[in-house]
Amino acid sequence: MIVYSCDKLGLSFGDEIILENVNLSINEKDRIGIVGDNGAGKTTFIKILLGELLPTDGFINRYTKLTSDTGYLAQKSQLDSEKTVYDEFLLTFD
Repeated sequence: MIVYSCDKLGLSFGDEIILENVNLSINEKDRIGIVGDNGAGKTTFIKILLGELLPTDGFINRYTKLTSDTGYLAQKSQLDSEKTVYDEFLLTFD
């Protein structure tokens, strides 16, 4: 079952193109990695997948029965707690 699909997805801020013509399908049991240079748009793409940002072009479809167990560990420049990395990771699902 496809849980995410993108068709000609794009995102621009003014004249600056961040993502362009992204086509993708992610199936229920898939495990994926998103790699690229710093500033390439990886985090922005994840935020679009999760519905935190809206694309300026194209379409994204999410399986309607996705539960709240979809999340990500946001990049931080420093940790403000004395938790372990694993404990910080688990906070994503709070």
